[in-house]
Amino acid sequence: MWEWDIGWMNRMSRLTRKFIISLSFVFAAVVLLSLFLNENFIQRYFLYQEKQEMRRICGLLEDYDGPVDEAAAELESSEDVVIAWVQNTEDNELLNERLRESFRNKGISLKKYWLWDQDQQDAMTDGRKMRIYNQEGLHYSLLVVYMPVDSYFVAVSKIIPSIDRTMSLINQVTVAVFAGALVIMFLLISVLVQKIISPLRTIGQAAESISALDYKTVEIHSGDELEDLAGAINHMSMKLKEAHESLELKNEQMKELLANVSHDLKTPVALIKAYAGGIKDGLDDGTFLDTIILQNNRMEKMIERLIDLAKMQRQQAVKKPVDISRSLVELIRDYRLQEECSRVRFGCEAEEGLTVMGDEEAVVMILSNLLSNAVKYTADKQVFVSLHKTESCVILRVENRINDPRQIDLQQIWEPFVVAEKSRNKAVSGTGLGLAIVKAAAVQNGFRCGCGLENDRIIFTVEFP
Repeated sequence: MWEWDIGWMNRMSRLTRKFIISLSFVFAAVVLLSLFLNENFIQRYFLYQEKQEMRRICGLLEDYDGPVDEAAAELESSEDVVIAWVQNTEDNELLNERLRESFRNKGISLKKYWLWDQDQQDAMTDGRKMRIYNQEGLHYSLLVVYMPVDSYFVAVSKIIPSIDRTMSLINQVTVAVFAGALVIMFLLISVLVQKIISPLRTIGQAAESISALDYKTVEIHSGDELEDLAGAINHMSMKLKEAHESLELKNEQMKELLANVSHDLKTPVALIKAYAGGIKDGLDDGTFLDTIILQNNRMEKMIERLIDLAKMQRQQAVKKPVDISRSLVELIRDYRLQEECSRVRFGCEAEEGLTVMGDEEAVVMILSNLLSNAVKYTADKQVFVSLHKTESCVILRVENRINDPRQIDLQQIWEPFVVAEKSRNKAVSGTGLGLAIVKAAAVQNGFRCGCGLENDRIIFTVEFP
């Protein structure tokens, strides 16, 4: 049987065992304290209360304005006392006989009773003397207060039932009640703890799944702190999932970036090597050096773009007022002077004197890269630019017509090395870093940039707060 009990305890959850053991100690302490109080203080307190009541009654008897017999009769009818009164005498034996006779006349048979000489003297000297007589075998005691009243010697008595048996019964009932309460407590704790443990196990399983990079969420509707904990776990899971996906995306982008940089540098390096070898072997037809310089310029441009991108992603913006209207007009003028842009028509609607708060280098880089992108990919040699102010911001809009809108991936267009020309033909496509620089510069300065398609036109917008 003992082995079965141990096995039963072992099958409990740890939390249930902790609750049961802790509360069992509390219950045991309460039971022991109750038994101790019952044995040592309850009976004393009961007797103290009875003595106080006797003192009150004796005070009423002393204050009564009338004969002793009338006072005794009135108090006996209103209070739970028996009053014996006899003619006072100094003869102690005679006084005892008279008192015994008076008690017998009132229906009280005393097995153990005697008024001691000293008690008589104390009553006569101090005015009162209290004595308790334990009636062995009768399960009660007699509490008597002796006092002289006029020429009488009065004994105010009250039967005090023995509470020893009562206290023993109370103790037995107390132990039984606490034992029953302990059993009920075991059952209730098992049920309540199970209601707590079940959500905790669910949360624990979710935490294990999260540690294994399986970002699950839990559904707990308990209306208490466990539901709050589940909500916090779910929020953490979603944030970790987003961070993990972002990290994986960054890793993929880094791999793609390295692959693209390797690809875009491999071709000019190979050409430079080949043409340099041709010059060494005397095969130069007069164009080899120009080709080497051209390829070197392309590598230099790519490296500059990579440096610009890294700078925008790491550098802290130094914001100050920038005259964006003047910067835009000057850039368009410079593009018109370039040979490769000579056939491109620029349509510009820009309000004069508009200023924005931002890093001047970043603002110019945004304008330059958006114009360069539009010039590079315009299908009809036309680029339209507008700059105007609203109540909340200054909006830049750059648009141009494109050959095949289906090739445009608006989700990836801001990523490095994403180009509209899938063949990556350098005659019609660039490094794929311009729009990534625009995005990085906008994020650095708190600007909002966007891209959209309208029929066969692509439109880039930047909002400067």
